[in-house]
Amino acid sequence: MHKSRASRRRFLKTTAAAGAAGIFAVPLIGRAEGRKLRIATLAPQGSSWHKAFEKTARDLKERTEGALEMKIYAGGTMGDEGAMVRKMRHGQLDGAALTSVGLGRSTSSCWRCSCRCCSRTTRNSTRCAGP
Repeated sequence: MHKSRASRRRFLKTTAAAGAAGIFAVPLIGRAEGRKLRIATLAPQGSSWHKAFEKTARDLKERTEGALEMKIYAGGTMGDEGAMVRKMRHGQLDGAALTSVGLGRSTSSCWRCSCRCCSRTTRNSTRCAGP
């Protein structure tokens, strides 16, 4: 594999996992004592995405000296993306790694943002973005 492609792939995996952990962890850090974040993903256990989440979980525990931990539910064990969003709304999950399609099914504004990237013409992207 070309060196820059491997570096880009490693960067994307690490950034995605760290970003997800950071986004969901920020509101909890102030009251982090003994807190365990519950994060779900459709990524299969043992996949590169799952390994990136596991590394992030280890780093988070180390940096907070055990005050904040992260439990990863991989392989869709918490259901599909719609179920994960519902579980976050009910407080059963603290976060989830979702695709734009999964987010779009739950929140139409997210779908509008990703739709702009799918269109090659300005006219179609404007129509897709809505009012």
